[in-house]
Amino acid sequence: MGKEWFVFRNNHHWGPYTEEEMERHRRLGHLKESDLTWKEGQKDWRPLRDQEDLRGLLEEKERPEVNPAPSLQVEEVAPSEGRLPERGKKRFPFWRFGIVLGLGGMALLGYWYFFFLQPIHPPSFKGLDSGKRAEMEHILNSGEDIHHMNLSEDESGLWFAFGQRVEGKVSIYLTSREGEILAENPVEVFSSGDIYGGVGFFEEFEVLRGAGLVPGKYDYRIVIEPKNLMGHLVSFLKDYPIFEGQPWVQSLANEIKLTGVFYHYAESEEDFRERLALFNERTLFKRRGLPLIDQLEKLRVFYAMMVKVKEIFDGQLPLAKNGEDFGGLKSHYVEKVSPLLQRIVTDGHEKAVGLMESEVDLAREHLEIFEIGKKLAEFMGRTVEEITAVGEYTPEVRQEIQTKFAGEYDGILAELNGVLEEKKEKAHPFLNQEEVGPASVEQSVDEHQE
Repeated sequence: MGKEWFVFRNNHHWGPYTEEEMERHRRLGHLKESDLTWKEGQKDWRPLRDQEDLRGLLEEKERPEVNPAPSLQVEEVAPSEGRLPERGKKRFPFWRFGIVLGLGGMALLGYWYFFFLQPIHPPSFKGLDSGKRAEMEHILNSGEDIHHMNLSEDESGLWFAFGQRVEGKVSIYLTSREGEILAENPVEVFSSGDIYGGVGFFEEFEVLRGAGLVPGKYDYRIVIEPKNLMGHLVSFLKDYPIFEGQPWVQSLANEIKLTGVFYHYAESEEDFRERLALFNERTLFKRRGLPLIDQLEKLRVFYAMMVKVKEIFDGQLPLAKNGEDFGGLKSHYVEKVSPLLQRIVTDGHEKAVGLMESEVDLAREHLEIFEIGKKLAEFMGRTVEEITAVGEYTPEVRQEIQTKFAGEYDGILAELNGVLEEKKEKAHPFLNQEEVGPASVEQSVDEHQE
């Protein structure tokens, strides 16, 4: 039968064992009914009492062992001869226990000296100035459950100092605080390494999210996994009341978790604060201002389209004899106005749909631009179609077309101006450009296309 059984006890995994080995450990008292057991194929760990495959171990335990003693004839001994020792009883070799205890005590004192009494010789802390080195050395010699971190001057690594003398593996997770880093998106990085004598160095960072370890303010979580002999020893002793609550037991026997805030200023805190304020101002402009600027630009293009179409219409109507004389207006509409207008209207609709669930107010503003663009497209397309279909332009026809065009044109332009002024007022804090109006729209269509 293969070795497939595992046991979890005293914070350690034991195995694999065969069923025969499990039975032998149970018989020797190494296994309890409450011990967690597992074999491949099971989803989780189960107490020994709940393992159907090992039910025989418990049933055997419950059956009394019957070992009939052989019949012996004991010869009576006269009182003068004394009494013989009871059969099978042996004297305990206390001298062996003394040797084991002495060796264990010497080992314990040796490790106690190494970890707690021997002076620490701090590393060079490469890349740190004298002030930062002094901070790290103070932490190492404190003997307290405190820690500190410093980034090397060239930002090539992150030094970590812990007040307890511990060695093993150490890892760190850094997560940026919103609005406190020089990046638009959140940053999360991870690194791991070795720790010896309370000193760790993180050299390579794995970027889990964002642009890497950029200057800013981070929340961190450090996890230390002690791997020394003292750690294994106190992991055995920590369950005894005499050692309960002792800092050195907790620091060496268990996984150590530390949290805090890390400031990565790159240069000085004052310089960082200035850069952060400017960065956040630009970010705010992009997040809040760009949608408004985008809408203003579209309204500006709409305005320019209307002005240009009216200019061509007013220039060709007095001279037109039939619909073919409006070829210039039709060509301008087909080649320039219609494709651009279609792109703007489609973009406004897509943005409105994309923001409908997250930012309803902003979605409605994009939808407003979409509706105005539709009105312009319908008006211009219908106008071009009607005036180019006229067979002969008489004074009466000219007057009728002029009146109809002016009425629709003035209505759309009035609505466009109203929305334009409203958007300009909202976007005023973000604007660093000239006022949008009739004096600045003559070349808007050409500029937008370019």
